Amino acid sequence: MTRPKIAVLDVNEADPDALPRSWEKLVAVDFVAMASTKDLLRELQRQRFDAIIVHCATTMPDGGPLWAELAAEHPSVPVAIWGDCAPVTPPEGRVAPIMSIDTNAALVDFLSAEVISVTRGRLSGVSLPSVMQVLQMEQRTCRLRVRASAAMGELFVRNGALVHASLRKMAPLDAALELLSWADADVVFDRLPAGITHTIEHSLDFLVIEAARVRDENNAGGAEAHRVTSSLSASTESWLVPAVLRGDAEALVQEVMNISGSTACAVIDFENRLLVSIRTRRSESIPRLNGTISDAMMAITTLLADMKLRSSTEDVLVTVGNAYLLLRPLRAMPTLVLFASFDRETATLGLLRAQVGRLAQDFGVTPG
Repeated sequence: MTRPKIAVLDVNEADPDALPRSWEKLVAVDFVAMASTKDLLRELQRQRFDAIIVHCATTMPDGGPLWAELAAEHPSVPVAIWGDCAPVTPPEGRVAPIMSIDTNAALVDFLSAEVISVTRGRLSGVSLPSVMQVLQMEQRTCRLRVRASAAMGELFVRNGALVHASLRKMAPLDAALELLSWADADVVFDRLPAGITHTIEHSLDFLVIEAARVRDENNAGGAEAHRVTSSLSASTESWLVPAVLRGDAEALVQEVMNISGSTACAVIDFENRLLVSIRTRRSESIPRLNGTISDAMMAITTLLADMKLRSSTEDVLVTVGNAYLLLRPLRAMPTLVLFASFDRETATLGLLRAQVGRLAQDFGVTPG
């Protein structure tokens, strides 16, 4: 397993490694020291960190606190503010926590709870009860996006306990039992979203036993428990794309395709070069679209960093031939971008940009 990577920026510019060196023996993570605010902001655009630690006295070039910029621009990355400062209130829309810490013990608690214990990764062909038992034993916190055959659901785990489940429109307990009954499931682990309601009070042992009963009943009745319909194209079937993310992205793409003059729309994970969802009014497929858009977005983010510009790009418009091409980053998921093309003869530029902006603002992966 890869060790978590933590970006650190201290006020000691003469020896930026001093503070990270003092922490190396406290917790099993890799601290990456940054020499300046500029270096930190640039590296955050170029690589992924599991958390960020900055000193409370560190500021942006305009004099504003650096932590406030990080809180707004990196909503899914935990941020720790080191030093003697007042508690902070997370800005609206943040997924990951932000908090002030002033002791080594508080640092260890923060990293243990928000980085080390948060399970991330992927597993294929696994027994969910076995996975849940490991999470319980290690008191892990995470969301499991689960797929078997064509069905997709989610399990929400806090400190090793299953607290909520989502599958179609089933009640949480019924959803949990159904999901735990699946054999040979594929699982994507990621951060537990904020605000998950604790709806399941039963122990894991009880849930596993009841799930076995559900599985036996399904097998005896010949029920096709996992049959659902999907309008996604074959190019989005890879389990590298989480289930609920695909569903939300598909809904967003469909809404954009309803805008007058639209000819194609896609949601792309440009950091991982994955096509999440796509619709087009033309019959031909465009399988290389994700690579082209990914290259463009990585170039844009690097350009913004090198020019010392804010990374909160609203959209990028390209006019070519008889088409408008629009790229709009999705703030709810920092690595995603919405691509849409419109016919210049039938689309109204100002109106379509406003409509796409509203739809993109509303987009977000939410529990069922």
